[in-house]
Amino acid sequence: MADRTRGDGWWQASDDKWYPPELLDAPRPQWPTTDLVPIVVASTSTMVVSPNSAIGWILATSLASVLTALGALNLASVIRSSVEPVVVDDAFTHVGETGVVVLALMAMSIGSLVSAILLIVWLFKTSNAMDSRGPIGRSWSSGWAVGGWFLPLASLIIPKLVFSEMERIAQVPYGGVPIGERWKPYPRSRISDLWWLMWVSSSVVGFAAYWIGTLSEGDNDPIAWALTVWAFSLLLTSGAGVALVATLRHFVRAANQ
Repeated sequence: MADRTRGDGWWQASDDKWYPPELLDAPRPQWPTTDLVPIVVASTSTMVVSPNSAIGWILATSLASVLTALGALNLASVIRSSVEPVVVDDAFTHVGETGVVVLALMAMSIGSLVSAILLIVWLFKTSNAMDSRGPIGRSWSSGWAVGGWFLPLASLIIPKLVFSEMERIAQVPYGGVPIGERWKPYPRSRISDLWWLMWVSSSVVGFAAYWIGTLSEGDNDPIAWALTVWAFSLLLTSGAGVALVATLRHFVRAANQ
């Protein structure tokens, strides 16, 4: 090594020093190498948080639905035994005369709204968590977990399709490696099918109750039947709420196994 060339063949390295020709072709030192084993760490974004707040509101709403249904059945009995004709608006006014019933009806209305908001927010976050697990071939993006609820008629189908896809992804054991297409053979849970069946049925029965109420023309029987059918719709809603809670808990257990 020198600060300047000392003849033919000397070469200058990157450190601005000059080296003799015999070092040009000298073997370079080999650093010891080891086989590197990738260490995969699961991201916290793939974990599913239990929707405890939503579950609490859903159960409270289900209880309020039962109380409202009992009040509606009692009112239907009173109307059937009434001699004078009852107008539909007056019938629902009589519901408010019972303090417990009107409070239950208010609680049911508020609880339904809050439960829906909390559930939709949880579904959106959970759908993103499922995306973080690297599934291939998803049909429903996280946007559908929100937007599917606001489409007329389609809201009776799309939210369940979105949730069923998430369920299948959640069942695949996840250790940090993308799951690819391994989620496709997994089935949806039966408890989620029961939840959705009861929920859709309650909507259909509730519409039928409204239609029956419009048939009353000075006759108390249609109004009484409308209240009875409405009460049955509320009981279906309550059952759907309980099934939904079981569905959510089953989902969280499967996703975080």
